[in-house]
Order: sequence, then C-alpha cells, then structure tokens
Amino acid sequence: MGEHDQDSMAVATASTVAPTPDTAGAPLSAVLRFDEGTLVLEPASLPDEVVPPGFQRDRRAGGRFRALACAYRDAHLYLREHGVTVTDAAADYEKRPFVSQLERVPFEHQVDALRCWWAAGGRGLVVLPTGAGKSYLAILAIERAKRSALVVVPTINLLTQWVEVLRGAFGEPVGAIGGGQFEVLPLTVVTYDSASNHMARLGNRFGLIVFDECHHLPAPKYSLAAELSIAPFRLGLTATPERADGSHELLDRLLGHEVFRVQRDALVGDILAEYELVVFPVPLSEAERLSYDDHRAIFSRWLARQPPDVRKRGFGEIRKRMSSTAEGRQVSRSYEAYKAILQTAEAKYAAIADILADHDGEKAIVFTDDNRTILDISRRMLIPVITHHTPKAERVETLARLAAGTYRVVGTSHVLNEGVDMPDVSIGIIVSGSASTREFTQRVGRLLRRAENKRAVCYELVAMDTVEESTSERRRGEGQRPEGGR
Repeated sequence: MGEHDQDSMAVATASTVAPTPDTAGAPLSAVLRFDEGTLVLEPASLPDEVVPPGFQRDRRAGGRFRALACAYRDAHLYLREHGVTVTDAAADYEKRPFVSQLERVPFEHQVDALRCWWAAGGRGLVVLPTGAGKSYLAILAIERAKRSALVVVPTINLLTQWVEVLRGAFGEPVGAIGGGQFEVLPLTVVTYDSASNHMARLGNRFGLIVFDECHHLPAPKYSLAAELSIAPFRLGLTATPERADGSHELLDRLLGHEVFRVQRDALVGDILAEYELVVFPVPLSEAERLSYDDHRAIFSRWLARQPPDVRKRGFGEIRKRMSSTAEGRQVSRSYEAYKAILQTAEAKYAAIADILADHDGEKAIVFTDDNRTILDISRRMLIPVITHHTPKAERVETLARLAAGTYRVVGTSHVLNEGVDMPDVSIGIIVSGSASTREFTQRVGRLLRRAENKRAVCYELVAMDTVEESTSERRRGEGQRPEGGR
C-alpha cells in the first residue's frame, strides 16, 4: 500500500471491483462528511448491503447514515470494496512533507518499530521502556505519514516539552491546545483533557494522531479524543499499556493492535543506563504490627465474602462495594488505616536516611503514593517536594535546581511518573506505591535515561511480613512479554 493512498484506502483490489449499480442500473456513489465528531454518509437511498458496519440511520438527518468519526478509514475501505464511488468531503487535513532537521541516526529498535507500524497501515501501539526514544519515534512517524499531525499528551508539562521537541525537529511553528493556549497549526500538541473537549470540531483537521502515554486513552472521557477523530494514521506510545481494570483492550479499537514491543532489559547498557532493583525490607514496630494485623484482618475477611467477579474487576469495583453499605464503609476505614501504617512506618524514614547517606553526592528522587506522606518526609528530612498542587513556576524551578545540583534530592507523589527527563538522577527510593505495574515501571524508568558512566539503583522499601511483600513480587514479575513486532 503506497504512502500517498493509505488514508483513502485505495487498496490494490479496489480498482478491480466493478461499481455496484443502483436499481436504475447506474453505478452507486456516496459522500462522506464530518459533523461534530461523527461521519455522515449520504445519500439516504444507499442500499443496506453497501453501508459500512457501525453506521446507523439518523432520522434527524433525513435518514442519512451516521457513525463515530473514527470509522473513517474502515468506511472508505468497505465502500470501495463494495464498488461504491466515494466523494470525501470529511477530511480537512493537509498532505505535507515534514522533514526532520535532526542529525540523528535512529536506534535499531526505533527503525524496527517504525517499520512494523507502517506495515500495519500506519496504525497501532508501540511499547517502549521509558528513555528508549518514544519522542523520536513519533518524529519519524510524522515524517513518514506526511500528514498534518496532532500529538496528545497527559499533562501541561509534557505539552510544553513536546512543543519544543517538535519545533526543534521540524523547524516550524507548533500549535498548542491546553493550559489557556489554543492555537491550531498543521503540527499541534494538545492535552488529553483539551483533546476530548475540542475533538468534535477538530477531528477532521489531522491525518495523523499520536497518543503519548496512551494507557490514559481508555478512560471514558479521554477515549473521545480517538473516537471523534477521523485520523487514518494512529500511533500509541507507552511503556505500560496494561490497565488493572482490563480496559487496555479498548486500545485495539481506538488505535489498532500492538505492533511492536521491546523490554527494558534488552536496551540496558547501549541505550538505557545500567540499573539495579533493590528490595529494602523494613520491619514494623510492635505497635504498628498489632494495628496492621487487626485492620488487615477486617479487610481480608470482608473481601473473602465478595463475589469472585467483583475481585476480578479490580480495586475500583471493590471500592464501590465498600462505599455502598455501612459495614463496607467501616471496612474501608480499616483498609485506609493499614495502608497508612505501611506508608508511614517509622523504619522507612530511617531507611531513606541510610540510603541517601550511602549515596552521598548522587542525585535522588523519593517516591510516595500520596501527598501526605511525601510532605511529612519533606518536613522531617528537609527535602523539597513536587506534588500536583505545586505551582508550575515552583515546579520548574525545583527541577532546574535539581539539574544544576543545588538540590540533591527531590520528593514526589505521582507527578514525576511521566514525561520528565532527568538523565543525571541515579537513585530512586520508592517509599510507597500502588499495586500498579505501570506506576512501578514508570518510576524505574525515571532513572534509566542514559548518561556517561551512569549506573542507576532503585530501592523499593517493603514492610516485612505484610501485603507489600507479595505486591512487590508480583509487580516486578509482571509485564515480561516477548520483544519485537507482531
């Protein structure tokens, strides 16, 4: 399939299909239009057998057919295969030769990922570990697709970072939507929130849409960013596609299948920093142990009585069950109580101090699962912190001071999990975290940006003889899948 006709789906077989005649004997023709995040197929007189799957009659539109905008590419293919001549009044994006100005040779895994993505029709999911060059792969995809492109990112920090990356790569202005900005250009970056809010009117303006950190996409609101866009070319980028609720399976429909994956260990040494994962066991005090055992037993007994399907649907469903009854709310309080004991065990504070002393002179990040714990660590150990409440200017200044060496240690809860480059940080301390394999992978990934002579060490503080032990073992063992294209 040639790169100039992939989006119109002019596949080789299409030209050999005889036009389907209407009842009067004339060949059938149809028009596709974009309408507020949907596709309208006309005329209403099209016979049902040539109407693409997903389209339904809209009586409010004179009986014409309507589907979500993401049906654009498949609709073209289906209509052509059924001999219908299609007039495309939907697409309003540019075909233009973006040429990267970067004097950079792609790594082998980037070449392979691009090849697999293009062979899949310029659609699909690429799974690369943090630090493996997802941004540069996106640049290669934009260059290959030769269509106006939209990059969707989860945060304002990443929006700013991507604008600079694309401007530097292609040497032209880059639009931005989000954080009070609204400028639409052939090359534009948008947050997931803004994409969901505005895609109904922007959904036909881009031929390529790149979803950075695409594990966010299956969320009900964010999925609109994909569903309301006609973009025939779609690229999803993430280190961690799997979601605890199983909704990552929606990525097949929104983006295309996974086309390439490479594991972190395969890139360590040449591309990623050498690293070591260290489980640092810490004991609970006698008082902490008694309280933990009591509250954990209350939660475990309640959980054992719940239907198996509730447990399989993930902790979000368990939380709903707990909040629905008086007993469940009491159980929820016990859950929060034992979780707090694990997060703030006194021995963890001593462990942090010991680790930082052992790595005196090296830069470090301290991760926790909640703001309360990291703020307590900050007060007790005089460590600057970044949370989602930290103003942007303060956040930028804190990271700049870390980069300059003014600060040696920075603490955070979740906001540094994604998209912040810190190649000279070599020590990570995970004080507490969720059961999410994705979060664990992201935090380790913060340390793996390669720098000269760098060896990273990530310490995971685990309370002994508690649920943290099994959670840690499971988290570190998950996600080991074969590499390469599929």
